Amino acid sequence: MESSVEIMVVDDTPANLEVISETLSSAGYRVAAAISGERALKRLKTHPPALILLDIQMPGLDGFETCRQIKANPESNHIPIIFITARSDTESILHGFEVGAVDYISKPFQEAELLARVNTHLQLRHVNQLYALEREKAEQLEQLNQQLSLTQFSVDHSVDGILWITPNMSFAYANDSMCEMLGYSRAELLQLSVSALKSSFNDSEWQIFQAQVKEQQRLRLEAQILTKDGQELPVDVSLNYLQFSDGEYYVAHCRDIRDRKLAEEKLQQSNERLRITNQDLIRATQFKDEFLASMSHELRTPLNAVLGFSQLMQRDQSMSADNHEMLQIINRNGEHLLALINDILEMSKIEAGKIVLKPTTVDFPKFLDDLHNLFKGKAEAKHLELTVLYPPEMPRYIQVDVVKLRQILLNLMGNALKFTQQGQISLHTKILDTAPDLSPTAVHLQFMISDTGTGIKPGELESIFHPFIQSEDGKHAHQGTGLGLPISCKFAQLMGGNIQVQSIWGKGSTFYCDILVEASANDAQAEDSSSQHYQTMQGFSDSQTSYRLLVVDDNVDNRALLTHMLSIPSFEVRTAVSGSQAVDINESWHPHLICMDISMPEMSGLEATRRIRRSNSTPKIIAITANAFADDRQAALAAGCDDFIAKPFTEVTIFKRIAKLLDLEFTTESALSIPTQDHWDPSNLQEAQIQSDFSAMPTAWQEHVQQSIRTLDEQSLRTLLKDVPAEHHAMVDAISRLLKDYRYDILMSLLKMES
Repeated sequence: MESSVEIMVVDDTPANLEVISETLSSAGYRVAAAISGERALKRLKTHPPALILLDIQMPGLDGFETCRQIKANPESNHIPIIFITARSDTESILHGFEVGAVDYISKPFQEAELLARVNTHLQLRHVNQLYALEREKAEQLEQLNQQLSLTQFSVDHSVDGILWITPNMSFAYANDSMCEMLGYSRAELLQLSVSALKSSFNDSEWQIFQAQVKEQQRLRLEAQILTKDGQELPVDVSLNYLQFSDGEYYVAHCRDIRDRKLAEEKLQQSNERLRITNQDLIRATQFKDEFLASMSHELRTPLNAVLGFSQLMQRDQSMSADNHEMLQIINRNGEHLLALINDILEMSKIEAGKIVLKPTTVDFPKFLDDLHNLFKGKAEAKHLELTVLYPPEMPRYIQVDVVKLRQILLNLMGNALKFTQQGQISLHTKILDTAPDLSPTAVHLQFMISDTGTGIKPGELESIFHPFIQSEDGKHAHQGTGLGLPISCKFAQLMGGNIQVQSIWGKGSTFYCDILVEASANDAQAEDSSSQHYQTMQGFSDSQTSYRLLVVDDNVDNRALLTHMLSIPSFEVRTAVSGSQAVDINESWHPHLICMDISMPEMSGLEATRRIRRSNSTPKIIAITANAFADDRQAALAAGCDDFIAKPFTEVTIFKRIAKLLDLEFTTESALSIPTQDHWDPSNLQEAQIQSDFSAMPTAWQEHVQQSIRTLDEQSLRTLLKDVPAEHHAMVDAISRLLKDYRYDILMSLLKMES
């Protein structure tokens, strides 16, 4: 035996250990001696022997227990154990085999017998090890065969075509899918080469492919291969390099991509149609924008002259009451037409995504009070109770786009007034919560507008927020365009909220509008949201200075309107009918300020402005145009204009802008404070004059007039006015006009009556 084989001898008698060890050593074995079972078990953990000779009778652990523990350990249970003992009774021998021994040697022993038995069991152990190894190999081979079978099945039945290609371009294997894909039998296909499937593929290209695949281990590409009937088949090819059984192969996985190519072609066609459609939509949108801009210009230009001159004519105090009433009708209908135009343009800008917020600081309680005053007269005229409430903790100053908020509330309150014939209308404002996620100063406001009107039918609750859609009552009223609610809803959404409605048919409606605003502690920039006062411009306080103003407009009516408006002391006004003429006059006359129309033939107002800005003169330039889109304003400012005014405009607007640009303070002749939002016409008289005429009348007459105003008795009031002498006709005219528009609130304020 080889000297590397180690045998452990376990015996508590040193003499026996010495004899057995010497016998085994002389036979060429390495011997490890252990004087007890405990020591034997300890050594086994680090130096397991090839065979163990074990005595039975030992103190502590005897041979039986030592054997049992060795066989119970998976790491040592394979070591053969031979009991060597003086006990020769049958019971001990049988018990030794029961606990795991393979043989039994009685003491005293013969050396030859000991060596023979040790050698035999070592050979048996070796044979068992070889058998176990072969069995393990057989199991591994069986598993490998199963895996190969599964792999072969998967390859043969793969939906992808698989080809094994040799370095000389011939085929070594093809699966069923590849054969079916190309229309060949396997035998036919294996007789072909790569050039049969791709006629344009030559040896040099194949060598390049081989080098790329070897370097990258995998190459993926799309190709067209020829089928048996000569058709080109689009395939996605994944090419891999493989060494197998001392051979080199290039394994090609081919996937039929005809369906994918067809889908890609359809997608490309669809994308092309979408591209064309999108271009058509862009052109249509541009055409619509151009059309709306053109219509805005064409409609606003004559409206500017109509409204402007009607305002100027109201300065004439000698005009009869009938003529004043006709002027009032012209103004009211002109402003109604302007409101319709504005609604349509506003909806167009919303659809184009061109609406932006322009927040300013607003005195919020005053804003709500002004709103209440605006609707108070109309509500009283219809004998309706109107309440506007807000909590005391409401922030006084807020940052909000006041123009859009005013339009929302005017639409909702106006609808409530229009569809309510009896009962009440209320506007309640409350704070829902703050919005710390957005800003520490953000506040969530809700406006609740309730009425006791006709209500809305259940089937109409959703449609009323669609453009140009009106409820049945709205259609019967023959008022509006159906744009007020959609515009208001879009504005609310733009301000971080929305508008919702609850309505009971025949009992009334409640609209809820919530928006996000910013609380502001600074009132320095707070805008006055109150109604504008109509004023007649008389001049300005610095009467020592004369200012040159140039009016540029190709429209004769609008040119005349501005000329009349600006004809006040210390203003020298000239006109130009074109942009080129404006450039020439500017060079020679050097005006302080130019009112520049934008849309003019030949040279536009923008081009004229750019040329003037390139000259040495530096006049202030106000762009005045009937185009009212935000883009027009931006274009005007970019060209060098200092301000922008959309037609039609009021006299107050023009003079305010001029005063700001020239740093002037105008003196005015005050008129009645009549809100522009509700389209009331201005009085030409000073309040003091009306009050003086009123005081000149008999006391009894004054008391009857005041009583008629308190009781809203229009018929009695008109009868009393017939008794007024002719020298007070101006007072009669002013009261008549206010009476016609149900402005009892202004009459009470004008005549200093208690509410």
